[in-house]
Amino acid sequence: MTFDAEIVTKEIEAQVTITQEFGKQASKAVGDYAQKQYDQALASGDQAGITAWREGGKNRLALHAVVGGLTGGMQGAVGAASSQAVIDQIGQALMTSDMPAQLKQALVLAAGTAVGAATGGAVGAATAFNATDNNYLYHYKGKIVARDKNDNDKIINLTDNDLRKLAAENPEVLNQLIAGIGKTDTPILVKDSSAQNMTSSGIQDLNNPKDRAEIAKESDMGYVNIDGKARVFVQTGMQNKPETAAASAQALSKVLGGENTGFILNSTQGLDKDVGEYLPNSLSKKDVLNEYTYRTLNAQGPTLVVTHSAGNEDARKALQAGALYGKAYENLSFVSLGSPVSNSIMRQSVSSAGAAYLGQVNDWRDPVTYSKTAAIVGGGGFLAGGALFVTGIFTANPALLYTGGSIAAGAAGAAGAAGAGIQYVHPFPQYITKPQTQSIMFDWLKNNPQGK
Repeated sequence: MTFDAEIVTKEIEAQVTITQEFGKQASKAVGDYAQKQYDQALASGDQAGITAWREGGKNRLALHAVVGGLTGGMQGAVGAASSQAVIDQIGQALMTSDMPAQLKQALVLAAGTAVGAATGGAVGAATAFNATDNNYLYHYKGKIVARDKNDNDKIINLTDNDLRKLAAENPEVLNQLIAGIGKTDTPILVKDSSAQNMTSSGIQDLNNPKDRAEIAKESDMGYVNIDGKARVFVQTGMQNKPETAAASAQALSKVLGGENTGFILNSTQGLDKDVGEYLPNSLSKKDVLNEYTYRTLNAQGPTLVVTHSAGNEDARKALQAGALYGKAYENLSFVSLGSPVSNSIMRQSVSSAGAAYLGQVNDWRDPVTYSKTAAIVGGGGFLAGGALFVTGIFTANPALLYTGGSIAAGAAGAAGAAGAGIQYVHPFPQYITKPQTQSIMFDWLKNNPQGK
C-alpha cells in the first residue's frame, strides 16, 4: 500500500477537528442539561437535587465524565472513516447508557455538528449536487429506513459502511438506527444530498424491468396480467402459492361472468416467515414494489383490486408507501374481504390515496377478521381453556389461526371452531360467492363497462 503523507495529514486533521468540536458541543449540552436540573431542584426546594446538580455536584461531574470518556474514545478514529468511527462510538455508547433521552439527543446533535465541522467542504459540495438526480428510498436489513424529499423510484440498499455515512450527515439516523433513541417505523427524512455519498451500496431502479424482477424475487412477489390484460385483480393473503393465486383469480373470473382477472401474490415462505413479514409496521421493498404496481394499474384505467386476508395489510402498506410522496390512484377501486385490517383503517388508507373504497365484507365465523361476534365466540372458548384468544389475533399471533388456535389444553372446542372457520369460512372462494361481495363487484362492473 502506497503511503500518501497529504492524505494521512488530512485524515488526522479531520480527527482532531471532530474530537475537539464534539468535546466543546457535548460539554455545553451537558452543562445546559445540568443547569436545567439544578434550576428545577432550586425552584422546588429539593435539597438533594440542588446538591447533586450544582457546580461540582456528583450528578454534574458524572455527566461530564461520560462526555470525557466519549471524547477520549474518539482518539482511535483515524483515517478516511474517522467520521464513521465517531458515529459508531457515539451510537453504541448512547445505546447502552441510561442517561436521559433528552441528553442523548443533545449529544447526537453534538456529534453531527462535530462531523459537519470536519467535513464542511464535502457537505457544501454535496448540497450543490443536482437534487433531481438524487432522490431515493434507503433500504437496510429488510426495511425502508429513510427517504429524501422527492421520489425517482430508486432504492439504495445500504451497506453498514454507508449507513454510518448517512448517520454522520443526518442526526436522526444516528438517533434511531445507531443509538436506538426514539425509534419509529416511519422512514426518516434525510438530506437529498446524502445519496451521492453512498458509494458502497447497490441501487435498484423500479423503472428498470430487470430491477423490478430482482425485487419481486427477493420479496417473493408475483404479478399476473398487470400488463393491461385484466382490470380485476385479487391480492392474496398468507400461505398462497402461484397455483393457489391462479385458482383464486380463475374463481373470481367465473363469478364475474368471464371477466379477465389477474393477481397480486405475496408467495408463502412458510407460515412462520409469512407471519414475521406480516407483523412489522415498517415498510419493505415488497410494499414499494406493490405501490409501483398500483401506479401501473392506475395508468391503465379503471381497475378493481379485491384484497383478501393478509392481502389487506399488504395493500395498506403499499398505499402508505405511496403517501410518502403524495401518490394518488384515482382509477383504482378496492373491496376488502376476510380482513384482519379493520374497515375504518382500510377506508382511511384507500380514500386518502385518492382511490375508491367500495367496502369490506367479513364473516363473524372467520377468526381472521375483526368481527366482534367472532371475538366473543372465540374468546370465550379460549379463556375457558386458560389462554386468551381475541379477534385480531392475526396481529398478535397469526400463527395460532393457522394451527386451529390450539394453544392450551382444554381449548379444543374453540380451537376446532377456529380451525373450521379458517378451512370453511375464510377461503377466498367462499367470500366471492357472498351476495354482498357480488353486489359490490357487479356494481363496479356496471359503472365501469369494458372499453369505457
